[in-house]
Amino acid sequence: MLRAIETLRVYALALTIPATLLWARTLGPATASLLVAVHAAIVLFYGAWSVRRDLSDGVEPRLGVVRRRSAVSPIVADSAVTIGFVMCALLGLALLVSNFWIGVGALLAFAAAVWHGAQPRRDRLVRVELIAPAGLLIGPGLLFRLHAWEPAALVAAMEPTPGGPAELAPLVAPVVRPEVISAGALAATMFAGAVLLVYLLLCLVRDRQADLRDGFETTATRFPRGVAVALGWAWTLGVTLLAVVGVGAGWWGWPTGAIAAWASAAVVAALATGRDGSAVAIWAVGGSAASLAATLGV
Repeated sequence: MLRAIETLRVYALALTIPATLLWARTLGPATASLLVAVHAAIVLFYGAWSVRRDLSDGVEPRLGVVRRRSAVSPIVADSAVTIGFVMCALLGLALLVSNFWIGVGALLAFAAAVWHGAQPRRDRLVRVELIAPAGLLIGPGLLFRLHAWEPAALVAAMEPTPGGPAELAPLVAPVVRPEVISAGALAATMFAGAVLLVYLLLCLVRDRQADLRDGFETTATRFPRGVAVALGWAWTLGVTLLAVVGVGAGWWGWPTGAIAAWASAAVVAALATGRDGSAVAIWAVGGSAASLAATLGV
């Protein structure tokens, strides 16, 4: 079971599913359920696809909490890639029928995941810490904030009835309008994306020596270890600042800021003492908890 979880990177769903549930609030029931399902399927497919490519190249799997071949299952990876490909395609087509443009977006995201995972070893992790959060979370979140993707009748929202004489009440009809996600929901989505960015960057810092040996080009391999660690510190503290700003803006409660601050301090301490693997594990737990707290607080 643990090998299957690590192979599929199931823990990534702790960051992505809460965000998709926020976006789903603006959609009808059918489209909302398909959106959550296809987004989760793409995340799991890409996790298995990445592991399968690494194993086929004869290198240890990257971007996981644990970087050991014994921690993943080649059989699970092969099966998950096949089943995941079919599921993503079918769910994407169903979403295309339910809501054309959201379905197009989902199929494009699936195609991008297939294409990115199929890149040569050298290019597979280039700027992955920016591409993955932007493609999975921040980009879709901005689209759901800027545009209402369902017809007004499917997301009926009653405008407050203005006050006035009782005899005018029959003349005041409810106004139905399409919905976009709130500013707080967008902030929570961006916070989840930032948490994912830091997690991937910490993985790259941890794997820097192995990536140099195996021919991967990453952000961490472009610089000396000290510079790569400094980038990890900066982004980690940036996420903490965003968490505190969100508390001040009333987007979420104080637990988000407290958890983010604790996780950041622990990560900085781990990196300073050379325990890069511990930093990844700490952030995987603490960052995900802070993101979940932010989402629940919206």
